[in-house]
Amino acid sequence: NNTSSNNNNNNNNPKSFKPLKDLKLGSKISGKIIDVCDFGVFVHIGYATRGSRPGAALLHISQIDDDRIQNIHDVLRKGDTV
Repeated sequence: NNTSSNNNNNNNNPKSFKPLKDLKLGSKISGKIIDVCDFGVFVHIGYATRGSRPGAALLHISQIDDDRIQNIHDVLRKGDTV
């Protein structure tokens, strides 16, 4: 049974993602935040990534702003586009 317990609205079929090899170093991409954690946010980028959040990448809190972010939950929310 290949049903997913993930309740977000992203298509989790790996075949629907663009190949990660097509993403070049230094590329700027945008995506929707699917999860906010104390250390950063997971952004749905549409590329075939590995891990518990298919198609998502971690944007670390240190990479969000030049100024130190004390509480990421005050800055970004699930559903925001970055």
